[in-house]
Amino acid sequence: MESVPLSTPVKRCAIDWCDRPYGAAGYCHMHYNRSRSGRDMDAPPHTAYVPKGVTLVCTIDSCSKPVSSKDLCGMHAQRRIRGHDMDAPPKRIHAVERPYCAVPRCAKRADSSQANAVCPNHRARMARRGSYTRTRLEGSVIGRCTVYGCARPYKAAGMCNNHYARAHKYGLSAMQLDMLARTGACGCCGQPIDCDTMQIDHDHACCPGEIGCGACVRGVLCVGCNVGLGAFGDSPERLERAVLYLARNRV
Repeated sequence: MESVPLSTPVKRCAIDWCDRPYGAAGYCHMHYNRSRSGRDMDAPPHTAYVPKGVTLVCTIDSCSKPVSSKDLCGMHAQRRIRGHDMDAPPKRIHAVERPYCAVPRCAKRADSSQANAVCPNHRARMARRGSYTRTRLEGSVIGRCTVYGCARPYKAAGMCNNHYARAHKYGLSAMQLDMLARTGACGCCGQPIDCDTMQIDHDHACCPGEIGCGACVRGVLCVGCNVGLGAFGDSPERLERAVLYLARNRV
């Protein structure tokens, strides 16, 4: 009975000078891909072969970050592409130098290196709710939307999601949208409207796209008047002819 060796030698690439492990068709993965694409088999590799479990370090003397591209870390690789100073210190403090969030059971890094610092998520939660927890503490006040008549909590720029989207669409600030909401009536028919039912009217000749500049906003209308002006194409001549038509054919 023949004895079986305890360890089998690792197959290597068929190229004489290549010490990479066998991949397919007698070659390593690099030379197998070269053979399929018709490239030069004797060309030197773009990067040196690194065995599994081995981590290369950036070749810049003052840097200890792992290699990302061509013997450099990600930061120094970008600096070489853009022609920046390779020996300049990093602009941001590495995350390892910052402590963890002071809130219990939070594994995120704090936004500063000071004692008892918290992560940006808990800092924003304290500003909104008066507490680091998800539930509001008794007596604390949740920030509300600053638009007149809206009771929803704010999400961005002092406004709720609905009013923030409308302000962004028409190029308005929170104060400008609040002033429009305080009008309280349609600019055409005088029908009462609130912050949710008001329709912002603007000059389509100035901003025909989806985002307005803010300077072409004419006022607020009810739904019916806004649809009517859009159907007449914002044309005063067509509206005058419509008025004459109704006057002539009044029953």
